[in-house]
Amino acid sequence: MKINSFLILIIFFIIFLCKVQAWEEKDFEIFDAHDAITRLKGPDATFYNVLQVEPNASVDVLNKAYRKISLSLHPDKTTDKKDRELYTQINLIINILRDKNARKRYDYFLKVGVPKWRGTGYFFSRYKPSIRFAVIAIVSGICIMQILLSWTNYHTKKYRIN
Repeated sequence: MKINSFLILIIFFIIFLCKVQAWEEKDFEIFDAHDAITRLKGPDATFYNVLQVEPNASVDVLNKAYRKISLSLHPDKTTDKKDRELYTQINLIINILRDKNARKRYDYFLKVGVPKWRGTGYFFSRYKPSIRFAVIAIVSGICIMQILLSWTNYHTKKYRIN
């Protein structure tokens, strides 16, 4: 009986963790579009500055900006391969920004940083301390603990004597 309930608990946590850590399909669409835009327009490019609008722009303003840009980049108007690819990405961008939930997700990723593709999936770039920093931090922590324990030991012995 205990084994069954323990097994059910383990399975529940595994399913819960898988659900919590997974990216949604819309997130992958946002990441792919962001990667393509940064490849075409540079590392500081966002969906908003590609469309030349403010981040708090309404859907009507987004549609006007999309029409204006799409006229110059439409495949019938240009033969440049880069412009055609940019036109395709702008179509994806406008669909993401028109969707209220997807736009909220994009704004969140814009604030905390868009994950980068690392071979098998999208991962956030995190600070990785050097080995020198880690050793210095560990030695400093040990020294501080030793000083605190010595100080506590001193005051305990002093209290016992009195």
